[in-house]
Amino acid sequence: MRRGLELAVRADVIFAGATGRFCHPEQAVIGNVTLLGGVYRMAERVGRARAIEWALTSEQVPAQVLEQYGGVNKVVEEATAFAKKLAKGPTRAHAAHKALLRVWAVDGIAAADEVLYDTAAPLLETEDSKGALATAVKAFKAGTPRPPFDYTGR
Repeated sequence: MRRGLELAVRADVIFAGATGRFCHPEQAVIGNVTLLGGVYRMAERVGRARAIEWALTSEQVPAQVLEQYGGVNKVVEEATAFAKKLAKGPTRAHAAHKALLRVWAVDGIAAADEVLYDTAAPLLETEDSKGALATAVKAFKAGTPRPPFDYTGR
């Protein structure tokens, strides 16, 4: 991905194709910096040392290498299965997790702890949460594994 790396590192999850290559061409090509924050967003994923090395050299890093260092989540042939899995899950809880991680990233653990209850409590009132909890309790009482729950987003 010679173009779009800075957009990709803004995502929560990055899947890369097996032939993918990533780089920050700004340094070598136009003598500039990553203007969308790619260098520090990559540092957040892979660490400062790797991020600065790749930014300074404009090295094209194979997707498999980025996966080793956490720059991408997975190297795959296709991301559709993961997207479908997320869509079938507790999407409101997914959004709550994203909100908590945003607070943590900006203001730290204490701030995230401060908003945790207000973020999580409304989820307990959703149809999805009530249904999933009832299903889990029923399975627990029966001594059986918890079955998958069909979330509706309500």
